[in-house]
Amino acid sequence: MTVQLPVTPPIPQIYSIAYIIAYVFLVIGVVEQFRSRGVISDLSSRNIAGLGVAPCTLAAAWLFTDWYWVLAPAVFFLALTVLSMRFGLLSSVDAERGRFGGVAMAIVLCVSVFIGWFFTDPGRGIELRPLAAFSVFPSTVADSLAAMVGQRYGKGELPRKRSKIGTAAGMLGGVAAFVIVSAVFGFTGWLPYLLAVGFGVLVGLAELISPIQLDNLITGVVAGVGGYLILTLGQGV
Repeated sequence: MTVQLPVTPPIPQIYSIAYIIAYVFLVIGVVEQFRSRGVISDLSSRNIAGLGVAPCTLAAAWLFTDWYWVLAPAVFFLALTVLSMRFGLLSSVDAERGRFGGVAMAIVLCVSVFIGWFFTDPGRGIELRPLAAFSVFPSTVADSLAAMVGQRYGKGELPRKRSKIGTAAGMLGGVAAFVIVSAVFGFTGWLPYLLAVGFGVLVGLAELISPIQLDNLITGVVAGVGGYLILTLGQGV
């Protein structure tokens, strides 16, 4: 099968960058307002912002054709995360100052964007642009749901204060996100969805066993490997 993507972008690339950045700031702005009013905590704001921003990676596959264009918002997000972590600019970007997690996820985004766009070869039937969505969306959903559910209902009975219910929520979130991304890009048949379920569970497990400083990096890599296999095996590459 062929991944369902248009041949040319519907709008000029510079507009695509503006739309992505504007959307990110809209999500962050709304979350920051709720945080500043005490509706949600600092840590919850980070997880909710992650869930809101992650869908950008799905839209990016349709909005961009060249890796250097789509890398611009990815690098921008990396810079924003580093500055926020260093100076505490936005709690919803990195609520726990000094942690590497937000930077790690931004790095995963940049690397997956580069690999996905640079190695796409329509002439040979190789379409890897959705790799960024597969790398970031499931890992972000799994991480955020595991944290939010674990903090609300968990007892911290697992190592590093993780909980069984939080881990289960992370696994279910990872599976759901993988299935959604696979469906969005038009995959059919049993193999892509079998891989989606398997790697969704693996992302949840990776979240459980990873050191706190490296969990976003490790889950992003695991999700990226799953996405690469879904893209290549699903397309018969």
